[in-house]
Amino acid sequence: EGHAAQQEGDEARVTIGGVTTYYTEFAEAWKKAQEGAAENPATVTLLKDVTLTETLTVTSGQNITLTSAKNSDGNDFTMNYAEESTSLYTAIEVNGGTFKLTGGAIRVPGDRMHGVYVYGGTAIISGGTITADSRGVSVSSGTTTITGGTIKSTGGAIYNESGTLLEMLGQTGGSPCAYWQG
Repeated sequence: EGHAAQQEGDEARVTIGGVTTYYTEFAEAWKKAQEGAAENPATVTLLKDVTLTETLTVTSGQNITLTSAKNSDGNDFTMNYAEESTSLYTAIEVNGGTFKLTGGAIRVPGDRMHGVYVYGGTAIISGGTITADSRGVSVSSGTTTITGGTIKSTGGAIYNESGTLLEMLGQTGGSPCAYWQG
């Protein structure tokens, strides 16, 4: 159950309709964001590094933003996915609704693992870091816009079956560009 004031050990906070609630378990905070997002957009803020074993989903009618507070070094906190999660296919799955990544780090090990997988709805990435062994961002349908952040992957940072890379990066005309470091 959430609480109104931050306590030592809290992993996340959720803000819905101007009301902020703190949670000791990140998974519980995400569930609360899913419940409230149908009526009001929800923002989930990482307050410490967490290890997760289940996919976080965003479905029709939900509007969830993921961001992060800063740690003592001034860096974002990280959502680490446990390598022993053999049934896990993706960290964040968007199947309807809207998902926004504005801060935080998502680290997904494993050769079949995706950072963000979109097959319906909208994903907007304007900050944060996604590190995946398979695909950082994979889009089979829906709309994805990337205007910032860092996506790292040994298997392909961005995989897009829905539209063009230029559309995804919000670039038209002039001299469109994407940065790749090999």
